[in-house]
Amino acid sequence: MDFGYIKSCVYDKRVQKCFWAAVFFGFFSYLYCFVNNLNNYDNIACTPGGAGGYGTGILSGRWMLSILGDFIDKWWGNYNIPIFNGVVAILFLALAACVLTQIFEVENEFFYILFGGITAVFPAVASGMFFTYTIHYYMLGVLFAVIGVWCAKNGKLIGLVCCGLLLACSLGIYQAYYPLAAGVFILLLIKITLNSDCSLKQIIILGFKYLAALILGYVFYRVILSLCLNLYGTALGDYQGINEMGKISMSQLPVLVLQTYKQFLKLPFMDYMSITATRVLKISVLGIYIITLASVIILALQKQFKKTALLILFLAFFPTAVNLIIIMVPNGEIYTLMAMGLLSVFYLPLVLADNINIKDLKMQKSVKTLAAVILCVCILNYVWLNNGNYRGLYYSNKQLENYYATMYTRIKSAENYRQDLPVKLIGKEIDDTSYFNNWEETPFTYGGNKAQLNAYSRLASIRNYLGYYSSEVTVGSEEYEKYRSEIEKMSRYPDYGSVKVVEDAVLVRIE
Repeated sequence: MDFGYIKSCVYDKRVQKCFWAAVFFGFFSYLYCFVNNLNNYDNIACTPGGAGGYGTGILSGRWMLSILGDFIDKWWGNYNIPIFNGVVAILFLALAACVLTQIFEVENEFFYILFGGITAVFPAVASGMFFTYTIHYYMLGVLFAVIGVWCAKNGKLIGLVCCGLLLACSLGIYQAYYPLAAGVFILLLIKITLNSDCSLKQIIILGFKYLAALILGYVFYRVILSLCLNLYGTALGDYQGINEMGKISMSQLPVLVLQTYKQFLKLPFMDYMSITATRVLKISVLGIYIITLASVIILALQKQFKKTALLILFLAFFPTAVNLIIIMVPNGEIYTLMAMGLLSVFYLPLVLADNINIKDLKMQKSVKTLAAVILCVCILNYVWLNNGNYRGLYYSNKQLENYYATMYTRIKSAENYRQDLPVKLIGKEIDDTSYFNNWEETPFTYGGNKAQLNAYSRLASIRNYLGYYSSEVTVGSEEYEKYRSEIEKMSRYPDYGSVKVVEDAVLVRIE
């Protein structure tokens, strides 16, 4: 490892600006989240935490998450401390942004700030902040992926192996950050094409080298995952189709690839996972596409046909690379947290503007200015969207708390109620037409921004918000048969007659 190079980066004023820009915009975006104890359906279930408080590990293929989580739990403790976990996550993101500037060898000083800002505030990161119990691990996964790309760029065989191991670790923390590495590799090839005298053969060899790095990372991930599954004595669960990841039929693949292009081309015209939630963001992405098209035209007009052809080739791979998550989980639900690969779309204008050589200096300055303006607008709009999401979740939490408080007031007011009786909620989903969350109608709801009245997090919500011990949330089929005659006489909550005390329990009929 070249410690002299690392030292030079640490003391580089431009790199420092990138780091502090990420920290500044990160706090600007997430401070509300850190200090308000916001909880979605997962976060409340992992509060306060303790053993296993890092989320689903090996069962979801996240072997590295299990290793890190178990180690930290033994020596430090896995507790859902938003301000601590969040600050660590922002620092990892800031470091990742700095590594990206070194990968792309950014020249424009202001672009360093933009790299830091957009990396810190991107919606996939903001969605991850809903899960504060594990966000610091997730952002370490982002850092691993980015350092992996740097290793592949700056090393030969050893660099390739290091990249494969780091990508495997990133996949082992959260699989959705693999597309980010793929997108950065494509952008690196675009940068080399625009700003080097490499021959066509050399660039194609580099392309295959980076493809090999991605494949090697996935192979290492699967091998280590198999070893860890044997070590833990378990098997993959079926959540989000994780047990089927990588198992795609040849007939299915063209359909999925076509879907990656459709999603990419629709970004300026429709809201995709809240990444283009506002008109400003849609116009901004359209501006990115215009800069991209203009770059191709400019190269063609300058008769740089080799560079033009290579740029078109790499741009053709770009939509699939950044949307690779669609191919990775064809049978799963994709939401904002999983869209980290699309962050590369916002790096694209910076890479193009920083590396394309336009003979007309005024035009070159105009392209750089347009790229900078687009990124500034996106960063500020994302800060606004992020804070809106957290404010919405705050009110969802208040409504949830009040709902359960009212429910337990009804329970304790029931005839013949005794504190030693267990409360048994019959059913999973509460269907109460009087319950209304006006924040769900806002234009900035990210995936994961939900405090649910459901069975999954109900027990944790009641215990954390109300301090009541509820021995069971739902009853099984055998126990249901035991109380069937009583249940069938009851109405559904919150109607009159939906709460009833029997000999050994308090029944609340949800469904």
